[in-house]
Amino acid sequence: MGLDEIKEMIQDAGVGYLATVEGNEPRVRPMMPGVFSDGTLYLATAKGSPKLSQIEKNSNCEMSFIDKRLSQVRVRGKARIDNDIKKKEWLSNAVPMLRSYFPTPTDPNFVLLEFKPTKVLLIHIGEQEYTEVKI
Repeated sequence: MGLDEIKEMIQDAGVGYLATVEGNEPRVRPMMPGVFSDGTLYLATAKGSPKLSQIEKNSNCEMSFIDKRLSQVRVRGKARIDNDIKKKEWLSNAVPMLRSYFPTPTDPNFVLLEFKPTKVLLIHIGEQEYTEVKI
């Protein structure tokens, strides 16, 4: 399985769960990413969200997804804040539901997170172990 299939699974899932760390405890929340052509995930969050300070202190994150066939994808990587307006516009178009939170890409509360994968793991229903997918 390649990157295109992983992107399709993430889009099929619609919502993924982003895990960050606060102190030594995990924090997990649902998020709707856009997936760029190179596998980078882009996420929108609100200015002042606790996840921002968590990422600034420890950029290691993981997102997990499960599609309609119950296949699971886990994406490990590093997240950072990105203020590029063109990327905000791209995400706003890729995930139209975000407009209910951030009406325009220039909304001052719209903070863009860029999540670069370092490892992608996949498991299909009935399998016992995750397989690493080359990115």
